[in-house]
This record gives sequence, structure tokens and C-alpha cells, in this order.
Amino acid sequence: MSLRWLCAWGCAWLACGCSRDAAPEPTQSTRERPAQPAYTPAASEVPPGREAVLAPARIQPGERLPLLVVLHGLGGSGAASARALGLARFAERERVLLLAPDGSEDSRGRRFWNAHPACCDFEQSGVDHVHELGRRIDDVVRTAPVDPGRIFVLGFSNGAFMALRLACELGDRLRAVASIAGAGPVPGASQCSATLPHVLLVHGDRDVTVRYEGGSVFDDPALARHASAAESFAQWLERAGCQGTRVGAPFDAVSAIAGHETDALQSQSCRTGSVELWTVHGGTHAIGGSVSLFERIWAHFERY
Repeated sequence: MSLRWLCAWGCAWLACGCSRDAAPEPTQSTRERPAQPAYTPAASEVPPGREAVLAPARIQPGERLPLLVVLHGLGGSGAASARALGLARFAERERVLLLAPDGSEDSRGRRFWNAHPACCDFEQSGVDHVHELGRRIDDVVRTAPVDPGRIFVLGFSNGAFMALRLACELGDRLRAVASIAGAGPVPGASQCSATLPHVLLVHGDRDVTVRYEGGSVFDDPALARHASAAESFAQWLERAGCQGTRVGAPFDAVSAIAGHETDALQSQSCRTGSVELWTVHGGTHAIGGSVSLFERIWAHFERY
């Protein structure tokens, strides 16, 4: 299975940036026009390069909705994420407010998040995306009917690294965070909040872009090392003060892979939050484009 094929399929919604030199263009899929949200334009009406903020068309007086923040991968955009995953319809169906922001652009025009030494501020701009994303979340909370106790973050690839950094540094403001094909934050990060959210790590064991067993993004030895999925899980267990783990029953999370391909390793008796690792057997970096996985993660969030 070629890396080019993985980019074409797995980057369809978040443009995972399978090359350091050029980012693939997001796939423009044709979808039925979603209902017009009350808050900002529907995803299909968001021009390329614009972040998407979506809401159900009709919100009842006094109603407070959960906020889901979706973070794209290297070279992606909020608008591409919204179009590919059908987030406008998802917001309407699940009664969720959606924020799909854009990262900064590097000199090659790729949007990125300064999330971790390994990924993906390759030009060392030092931009403070923790502050920027915190401000964007505050803007939505201030102007839209958000339940501040139900703010969730989901990131893929570079966005997953960023989601885990937010879980550390903005942990007391977030209810739960999910990372698809990411790692982090760096071991011993001193900025972690005393109160942490529920953290879900999702990784395919055949990912060759951000390897399950750890390494360098794109297998580039010039880049800093990122932790393995097991190392990230252990680090979060320590941060959360968990006393043990248990193995959950296998389940089907990615419809493109036959059978119950996903195993869950779950924390027990944590001081703050919880930690869970989903290993997708046979899963490549392309699982980031799985709508079935997105829906399964949302169902996991709903537990909280």
C-alpha cells in the first residue's frame, strides 16, 4: 500500500500532510446541502481557508449545547474537515456546536499546529497555538449557547498532537480529548493542569506516518522523536494518577476493516479524568478519514 494512496484517502478530511514538501489538496466530496445553522454558515458555504463554526438550525431558549473542537492535520483546514465529515449535518443531528479552526500557514502554504517538538512547526516559528485556540474557544463560549462543562476536542495527526497539548495545558477547561494518530505532550511537561480531562488515544498499528511504535514523523531522522502509543498511554496514566488498567472487549470502530479490529486498554481509579488507548489492528494513518471512527469517538465522549 503506497504512501501516495494513504494521502489520497486518509487525508480526505484533514489533509494529514504525508509529505514534508507539499500537502495534498483536500478532497471535495459532493454532499446534500445541510440545514442552515443559526450561528454561522454551513460547511458547504465556508470558503476554502476559512474555519468552520457550525450549530443546529434551531436552538431553544435557554438550551446549552456541547462544543466539539475538531483539529485538522498538517496541510488541512477547518472547512475541509467540515465538508468531508459532514459536520453541519452532525451538528444538527446530535445538537452539538462545532468549531473546526485553521492552524497557521508555513512558507509552503500548509496549515499546521505548533503542538510538539516532533510535529509540526518545522520552521520553528514558535507560534502559541495553545493561547490562540483557548481564545477561539472562549469566543464561541461567549457568543454561542455553549455548556462550559461539555467542551470536547478531537484531533487527527498534527491536530492530534495539538489536542493532547491542549489536554495538558487547558485541561481544567475541557471535558474530554481524543487523539487519532498523535502523541504527547512531551514527557515531564510542567504546564499540565492539576485537573485533567478524559483522554482517549486512538492509533493504528500499521501507521507509517506517525508510527504506533514511536519514532519520527515521516520516518525523518532529522525530526524529534515522538512517543509510541504505549508510552503516551503510560505517561497519561501517570499524569492522571491512575492506579491500574484493564483490557476491554474488542469492538468494531473502523468500518473499512473487517471484524472487531480495535482493542481498548482502560485506566482504573484515576485521581483526575481517565485514560484509554484504542489500538486499531491493521489500521494505517488513513483511519483518520473514517466517519465510523469519528462517530464512535463521539459516542465515547457522550459518556462524559
